[in-house]
Amino acid sequence: MTDCQALVLLPFLPENSSELREGLSIFPHYQQMHLERMRSSLSARFALLKAFQKVGQKVDWQDLASMSHSQLPHLKEFYFSLSHTLNKEGLGVAGAYLVQRNSPIGLDLEWADREMKDRASDYFARPEDTGNYTPLEIWCLKEAAFKASSALFTSSLVLKDLWIKQQDFGHHQNLQKPLGHLQLDYTDQFGASLIIGKTQLI
Repeated sequence: MTDCQALVLLPFLPENSSELREGLSIFPHYQQMHLERMRSSLSARFALLKAFQKVGQKVDWQDLASMSHSQLPHLKEFYFSLSHTLNKEGLGVAGAYLVQRNSPIGLDLEWADREMKDRASDYFARPEDTGNYTPLEIWCLKEAAFKASSALFTSSLVLKDLWIKQQDFGHHQNLQKPLGHLQLDYTDQFGASLIIGKTQLI
């Protein structure tokens, strides 16, 4: 772990905000998206700008035009991960997790009151999963683990390929050797409980 890291959580940008308009000028194709999808995606990128500011790096919307899914070309000493979630009441939160390190990280956000469909865990849980996590917490952690580790695999990776054990996660092909570490937190955001899943490759 490193001290040079930042986690920024923000409400979705308002539809008529200057920040949203500036983001659309850099990502004009987002205008083809459904409104909430567009707001969530640009809000997560705006959170990334704020995260870079928190660690003392000057980054603007134009810099994000050349971003990959986890790095900026001119700041390759940093890895980041983005996430966003929307609840039934229309409350949206976007987040960016940024760490100065040499391997990928993952972030997932889930509202704690999200209802899982019956037998949904059949599609992502494994018998090896341990840690007294609820199905929603397992989903959140595996989403974050997927984001951190998907680049390691040339074949398609699905959530059920991954196991979680206490504070570690790994791939089912090796049940003993973890790929990385995970962390689960809860926080109150805008009057509602939010689950935060964070992962880092070893």
